[in-house]
Amino acid sequence: ARLRKILAEPSRRRTFVDLGSGAGEMVLTAVRDEGFSRAEGIELNWGLVLVSWLQAWRQGLTSRVRFHYGDLWARSLRDFDVIMMFGVKPLMRPLAEKVRRECRPGTIVMLRVFILPHDVLGETSKAAAKAAAKAASNASES
Repeated sequence: ARLRKILAEPSRRRTFVDLGSGAGEMVLTAVRDEGFSRAEGIELNWGLVLVSWLQAWRQGLTSRVRFHYGDLWARSLRDFDVIMMFGVKPLMRPLAEKVRRECRPGTIVMLRVFILPHDVLGETSKAAAKAAAKAASNASES
């Protein structure tokens, strides 16, 4: 509930990126159902990038989404308000470092499985991560 409230703030809902976007469903959902003005997906599998573009075309969303074939480490995260990644444990420390270097204050990072190491992000991010984890826990209990 708390995360939904944060994402409901118009200033937080401009740009979304999914790192490892697969078939693009989260990217499409971000613009179609969640009010983001622009969303991008980055994926290493060409076939899934093509499927993503086809889905965007079928849904009439090609003007608001972009899908990129390539390495997530090569793309800057500076332009995004919300970053999503399914998460693979060995990638969490490098991702935390990338977020610390590239993201603006207030950027939301949503991870499906693992958390970012707090020692890389600093105390402010540590407190925010604890609050988000508590909110997620409360939401799953209701």
